[in-house]
Amino acid sequence: MTAGDDWVLKAERLGCVYADNGSGNQPSSGVYADKFTLPRGQVTAIIGESGSGKSTLLSILAGLRKPNRLNDQSRLLYRGKDGRVWDQLRENRPPPGEIAFVFQEAQLIKAIPARANAKMAGHISNKGNAGELARDLAQDFELGPQWDKLSETLSGGQAQRIAIIRALCVEPNLIVCDEPTSSLDKTMSQNVIEALRWWTHETGCAVLWVTHELDLAAHYADRVALVSSGRVYCDAETGQPWTLDAPYEERLDILHDLIEQGRKQPP
Repeated sequence: MTAGDDWVLKAERLGCVYADNGSGNQPSSGVYADKFTLPRGQVTAIIGESGSGKSTLLSILAGLRKPNRLNDQSRLLYRGKDGRVWDQLRENRPPPGEIAFVFQEAQLIKAIPARANAKMAGHISNKGNAGELARDLAQDFELGPQWDKLSETLSGGQAQRIAIIRALCVEPNLIVCDEPTSSLDKTMSQNVIEALRWWTHETGCAVLWVTHELDLAAHYADRVALVSSGRVYCDAETGQPWTLDAPYEERLDILHDLIEQGRKQPP
């Protein structure tokens, strides 16, 4: 596989238009990607102001939301660990365990222990080492005292850490994260993103991460794409997110400059 082919996900000429319920149910906003290629083995941050379309883009790319802005040349391709390619626009979806999700809310089953939630996805995906991996991650995420407690007793931050363990236990090819640290303090946010970054660099898989925390993205993202006024901005030729290959302060300046450039784009 050549470097140019080393990708996990490709999207071209697709998007989603949705209705504004306050204006007679007429299409008024959405998100559109002319070309987007997610590289393997890196953490890619999606940044942009609130309401720009970041979460909608994420749900389309992950197959959670069906795009409705298409033409004959539109495509949404996903490449698995074994090199096999699925075309999600043709209802040819990858098997369970290839893609894992971490949402803004933990989405735990509250009536069962934290450990059962953490191991659930791994067991469903027939991962034989899910229990061992979950226990190790629980120690890394400082959840030992909560491990056997009912999930309904967990704080928001503890619940979110369990949700991240649940995603990692699937040993996925891609983790899709929508503001996964929004309920965590600064130290634990760093621990979580460090764990995700270690995982993707170690396994050669990918993390697609929507975040508004530019400081965190400057520290841990390998690449970045901007969503502004419903448009996805990245390298126009390759479709790949821009590389963040610079010292931290320069990375942070780049991210702030991108946000400013996005504000100047026409609606």
